[in-house]
Amino acid sequence: MKNILVIGMGKVGSLVGTLLAKRFAVVGLDKRKPSKNLSFNTIEGDVNDIDLLEPKDRIKTILELAKFVVEENFNHHTENYDSSQITKETEEVLNEEREYFNNSKIIVSKDLIKELTLTKK
Repeated sequence: MKNILVIGMGKVGSLVGTLLAKRFAVVGLDKRKPSKNLSFNTIEGDVNDIDLLEPKDRIKTILELAKFVVEENFNHHTENYDSSQITKETEEVLNEEREYFNNSKIIVSKDLIKELTLTKK
């Protein structure tokens, strides 16, 4: 995990962001500006507004999501695989997701015990 987006900058979100910022690059997102200064950058906006992301970041996000999904699928279902399989599958998923990304609102995450969470809005 390199970059973390914390959604909601209330008491809990601010605390989580502050703690995570000690070890990771964190950005906070909330509809309102936080009431106090935080040790990480924040974005004022709605989580449903994909236009908050620059186009170059959208593509990076889709690529990261595609790679994440493929790697997790291989790790869960296959004991032996090589990087060429990951690359090929990632490209296929990426191309498919590019078609639908602007109409999708999906959040995928992995918690501390490595369980996947999927939320579709």
